[in-house]
Amino acid sequence: MRVLLAIALAAGAPVVHHTSAGTMAARASLLKAADLGKGWTSAAATTQRGVSLSCRGHAASAAGIVEAGAASSPAFSASQTGPFIQQNASVYATSGQATTWWRRAVTPSLVTCVAQTFDTLAAKGVKVSIVSRGMLSFATALPHTAAYRVVAAANGNKLYFDVIVLGSGRTITDVTISSFLKPVPAKDEHALAAVIARKLGGGGAA
Repeated sequence: MRVLLAIALAAGAPVVHHTSAGTMAARASLLKAADLGKGWTSAAATTQRGVSLSCRGHAASAAGIVEAGAASSPAFSASQTGPFIQQNASVYATSGQATTWWRRAVTPSLVTCVAQTFDTLAAKGVKVSIVSRGMLSFATALPHTAAYRVVAAANGNKLYFDVIVLGSGRTITDVTISSFLKPVPAKDEHALAAVIARKLGGGGAA
């Protein structure tokens, strides 16, 4: 039983030990309405949470990883069909822990977790089917960058759901960019990533 418990803990989320400094650092990486320009509306996040890098089918080991801060941006929307943008950020106890967690968790199979986002819609009675899923070619000047796309059919409409994961120093952050009918242009996604990269101390998109 102890062995099974140890395995379960190692495959779960990092230990949470938030500090005021860690929380402030996580908040500093988040997008704000001013970063998006005119025409966007926002709804404040009901809960503050960090990045989620483990799920059913992608159980990365979180052994030795401590989350020192977490924060969520508002949910931004440009229209009823999108784009929709939302960001979460986690700050870890050390940059070494952040790098280790990235190496373990931000792999091609993380797209499994992205796809499971649609389980929430299905649970609400929305007819959802996954059309395609995989990694996107995406580069920034930050030490760590990865991007994933899941395309789904929801009640007859095609939904493009992109998640860009960025890492620098003690911080790992993900930004979800979604839109009905057509994907958000790559240049717009790179521009958003460049804004976040500057907040993380990087130079922007490569």
